[in-house]
Amino acid sequence: MSRVNTVGRTLSQAHAAYLAGMFDSDGAIMAIIEPTRSLSLGCRVRIVLKSTQKSPTHLRMLIRHVGVGGLVKNRTTWDWLIRERGATRWLLYQIVGQTLVKRAQCRIALRILSMEVKDRHDLARVCRWADALSQLNPRSKLRRRNTWSKVSEGVPRND
Repeated sequence: MSRVNTVGRTLSQAHAAYLAGMFDSDGAIMAIIEPTRSLSLGCRVRIVLKSTQKSPTHLRMLIRHVGVGGLVKNRTTWDWLIRERGATRWLLYQIVGQTLVKRAQCRIALRILSMEVKDRHDLARVCRWADALSQLNPRSKLRRRNTWSKVSEGVPRND
């Protein structure tokens, strides 16, 4: 994964509109609830941006130009994945005003990224927003149900 300091960087309006259109058509904005040993709460919510193409050429050019994310090969396609918190926040801020189809997903993802998780109550709130984001993604609608209740079963109580 490529890491570039995005502080103070902006994309031109044309580039932001292009990327917004790309994410609107061939992309996904996902909130993944994943276990982690590094946090006392046992899990975290990670925002992941993904755009899928048949050929890696276009995605490699975008990674060089934008300076964030990395390339992953699947069986028949290539994914541009942006998983790092600062990079996802930066790119979402760049494209949120230009998106047409995924504007609600951008706003929910930005809300999740702005939330501080200090305790189980905060984690529950962030997980509920992750579920709301999931419901806006057509492929996730049928896969994720009652995620917070499933997570809370495996999260040790420390209150």
